[in-house]
Amino acid sequence: TPTTIETGTTSSTLTFNGAGGTSGAITLTWQRRGDFVRLNIPAVTATTGTGSTTFTANTALAVAARPTAVQYAPLILMRNNAADAAGAGMVGIGTGGIVTIYLDGSSGAWANAASGGLNGANSVGYFRG
Repeated sequence: TPTTIETGTTSSTLTFNGAGGTSGAITLTWQRRGDFVRLNIPAVTATTGTGSTTFTANTALAVAARPTAVQYAPLILMRNNAADAAGAGMVGIGTGGIVTIYLDGSSGAWANAASGGLNGANSVGYFRG
């Protein structure tokens, strides 16, 4: 039997979790082939607030794009303190379909009250299960 291909979009905002953090509007697009999903995350920035360690979507992905176990993937083109960040970031896709962006792989904090997020679009793949 041929592999089923599904596609979808999720309009959401990503919000920094620090005090005074703001949000940026995005539209996530995804394509699922069997148990594998390709998620496209557009460029999005906002003001980090104070002590922000996550930049989290407020709308879940469709059930067809949700993994059965939390999945992580590296991100490039990170923005911190109103400039390109030196290293790679990370995205987590939770079993409930919530997308969370991290500045780095160890839950480091963005610079306080500065522009942060993604300077450019990223496309990541993960196993849905």
